[in-house]
Amino acid sequence: DGGRPSTSHTMATPTITPKQEDYLMATVKAARELWLSPHANMVEVERLYMAVVNDDDGGADNLMITEDVDDTSGNIHMHTNPVKKTISDESADIKISGSEKLALLLCQSGRSKEASSILSSLGYTCRLSSIVLDYQSSATAAATPCTSVPSATPRPCRMFDNFLTPQELKVLQDVFLDQKASYWVDHSYQVEPPSPYFSYLIPLKEIDQFGFIGHVVQKVYQQMLPFFPNLSKTTCIEMWAHNRPHASGHQFHFDSDNEGYGGVRNPIISTILYLTGGTGGPSLVTNQKLIHQQLASKGWVSHAKEKRLVAFDGRVLHGVVPGKGSSDASRRVTLMFAFWKKIKVRTEGSAARAFPTDDAAAWAEHLRRDKKLETSSSSSPMVAVDPMEIKPIYETLEGVPWTREMGFPEYDKVYQGF
Repeated sequence: DGGRPSTSHTMATPTITPKQEDYLMATVKAARELWLSPHANMVEVERLYMAVVNDDDGGADNLMITEDVDDTSGNIHMHTNPVKKTISDESADIKISGSEKLALLLCQSGRSKEASSILSSLGYTCRLSSIVLDYQSSATAAATPCTSVPSATPRPCRMFDNFLTPQELKVLQDVFLDQKASYWVDHSYQVEPPSPYFSYLIPLKEIDQFGFIGHVVQKVYQQMLPFFPNLSKTTCIEMWAHNRPHASGHQFHFDSDNEGYGGVRNPIISTILYLTGGTGGPSLVTNQKLIHQQLASKGWVSHAKEKRLVAFDGRVLHGVVPGKGSSDASRRVTLMFAFWKKIKVRTEGSAARAFPTDDAAAWAEHLRRDKKLETSSSSSPMVAVDPMEIKPIYETLEGVPWTREMGFPEYDKVYQGF
């Protein structure tokens, strides 16, 4: 779920009062809701998380709880003043959640050194680097037109601005922009806690039967084929989407058939179409593959920008960095396609289902309509741009670049901000 260590530390069992446990839970919830709200007061968000970490409950039963770390065992011992007490597993989980969120806030505001002790106490040994978590804004990290000189080390991703025409963008926004649109309501979509992953399949040989969405898929296929020749082996395209607030991200992962159940099977390529811009953290595509026994050494950043397309090797690790600070009420809305050599249509579960061909789902009917798309003379041409390359991707908790010699840490010991 983003990597909370499950074995790196222990917390003793009861006794914290129900009143204090309720306070901790309510404070963590209030802090997160405030952070996800438009124009959030980040000073107040930090104060609330600090109250949870320090157990400043405003005087509830006058119980103050502190943490001491046993350097030899790594265990966290809970102490009270003046009488020693312990806390329940549920309270420990609440404190861990608050501590992880506070660490993210610190890392994203140039205070990663302050976060190191928090992350260490939680059992983390490695984290996403400061250049990743405290990323440059889209204004200062503007993409540049592609150079004609090929890179000595081919990058696994490509980026194109103005990939969609204004008319194509409008059709997609009509389906995916509104949080109350049928696509989201029909699937009970939510961000925190996340709803189950759901996706739909479109057979390439039947693409002409899928109207507008078939047109978009064909456009992606034809334009990306010169850059990813293996696309010629495509038989099916998987489609899914996300609609997230600014401060929400997506933990780093490998795209896989049926979410990896039964073994990881990667698509040929995956693509991201940005239907909104200026909100949320950047997408980060790395050079790390599942077969590698080392962490990524570099990555490529793409900020959300309307009509932008990012395409990348389906075998590489990637994710979305949580948006830092606060933003307005707009959302980070993206539409994804994965191109598969072979994938099974599933009738159970929510992943890789057959694309609806009846009129029961309003969103599907809207996407399948045949639409006469006219090319406007005022439309800007598609432009290939260079995504910004960054490194290091990972650091020690003290901010030292993680090297191969440091080993390959377990997934749940790597802090991603979740």
